[in-house]
Amino acid sequence: MKKSLSYEIITPEKKEQERTRIRKQMFIQYFQKHFGIISKVCNDIGIERSTYYGWRKDDPEFAKKIREVEGERNDAVEDVLFLLIAQEDGPSVRFYLERRNPAYKQKTVNEVIPGDRTLEDLLDEFKNKDDELSKQQNIDSKPPQDSQQAGIASTVPIQHSPTVLLGTENAPQPDGQGPPKGA
Repeated sequence: MKKSLSYEIITPEKKEQERTRIRKQMFIQYFQKHFGIISKVCNDIGIERSTYYGWRKDDPEFAKKIREVEGERNDAVEDVLFLLIAQEDGPSVRFYLERRNPAYKQKTVNEVIPGDRTLEDLLDEFKNKDDELSKQQNIDSKPPQDSQQAGIASTVPIQHSPTVLLGTENAPQPDGQGPPKGA
């Protein structure tokens, strides 16, 4: 009787797949243990959050198990909430009723009081003032007319740029006693 031996060649891709499969199993176990805190689980098993989201997107079986764990977590939280309600914890009762009973839902009422300005009104006023200021600056930027020469087209040019006025100490001296050149 001859026995045949079979060999399986483990390629780097297969090895990576096995490692990924093991990490996915670890993720699910840690996910249950840490109540679904993704950052904590990723840190514990040494993967990036993007890897988790990729697994969840690409692996329907993994995504199904994660949803099951999330459902279990929600059930556990609801159990705690109902225990608090049974102990007549006021905030827990209010929380439950506001979310489950339409009669207790918080209502939002928007009131407009005549005479009050809205944000849009304030923005419009600011824009109008800005426009008026721009128009005023354009009027003021025209060169002034020389009133002594009425009827003659003459203007005094105005330079609209910062200028530095130098004192008389830097002015050239008539007898060459000014500061030395290059000083």
